[in-house]
Amino acid sequence: MDELNLGRLVPTSAQCELFAAATLPGEQAANAWEAWSRANRIDDVDAATRHLLPWVYRNLIRQGVADASLGRLKGLHRYNWSHNQLALRRLSSCVELLRDAGINVSLSGGVAISLTHAPDLGARLIDDSVVRVEVGQALDAFATLSGAGFAAPIRLRRAHVERLTSLRFCDREGNPIILAWGLPWKPTDTADGFAVEFASMVVQVSAASTELMRIVLDGMWSNRTPGLRWLTDLSAVLRGPHADGIDWEKVQRTARQGRFGGLLATALRVLRDTCPVIDVSKAAAVMTPGLGTSEARELWYRAGNSHWGVTPNVAQCWFEARRRAGYRALPAFGTAVATSWGSSSLIGAALQVPRRLLTVSRRLR
Repeated sequence: MDELNLGRLVPTSAQCELFAAATLPGEQAANAWEAWSRANRIDDVDAATRHLLPWVYRNLIRQGVADASLGRLKGLHRYNWSHNQLALRRLSSCVELLRDAGINVSLSGGVAISLTHAPDLGARLIDDSVVRVEVGQALDAFATLSGAGFAAPIRLRRAHVERLTSLRFCDREGNPIILAWGLPWKPTDTADGFAVEFASMVVQVSAASTELMRIVLDGMWSNRTPGLRWLTDLSAVLRGPHADGIDWEKVQRTARQGRFGGLLATALRVLRDTCPVIDVSKAAAVMTPGLGTSEARELWYRAGNSHWGVTPNVAQCWFEARRRAGYRALPAFGTAVATSWGSSSLIGAALQVPRRLLTVSRRLR
């Protein structure tokens, strides 16, 4: 990608071969897997690459490919399946708890992708169970979960509800569940979802359009999405059974209003270059050039005002946007700071102290 230095967000050549094995049909998938296997060992892969292997197994089995190494991939797929069964069981008790308290609940994140977009329950590991509630019920949901023994890092107050969009809980066994009550954009036209059967109950799941935009934002500026998971999640949504229901005009309008149209366009171009078999022609209107300076500054502000802090991806985007806009005083220094920012969370936190103190002082006035 020539617009931005995306660093770890773009797959390596070896990971591109795995993407091909996970998405291409017939002999093309088998050839891609054979090429990857000759140069790599399953035991030596990193976490981002390991996430791709169950998808590879699912595609190779569907294509009728027979290979001795598929037994290892089957083990990873089976682990995901058993882990997800337990995760869904824990999540069902949380959903029932909130429903009994009169709180409207919908599912998002890895649960929505596994239940509605992934080929089966073993392809995608559910370690980001997101329970979404209405903004006006966020405090009630917090009180309900806290009273049931769920632990959160902070006590949620109205100021937090206005500033944040989610909060991570842990149950008594330490399993994480994310309570979400808002979106980084105004949920007009894209907040509607559809009903799915989940643990003997019918639950609302976020629409494909909403999941698509959430995946891009989580993966490309908040760094909450590990490794290349954002790319596999994005491909699952665009290849899943609900892909035809995506209204790209509404997505484009929402992305412009939320000032992340450039990131969305960049994500789709990365997906197109990584996995040509995925048809993104319907998204041509969205794939416009561009992370502008104003958009990058807005993303910088969002990341700095979130409880995840400033991330190196956003820093690089911001400095690169300044350079392209004609500000040439700090490009080398800015890139150096951006690339080293993620290596020391202490430095990032220290640099945010003056801003946070200023924010607190303004609220106390």
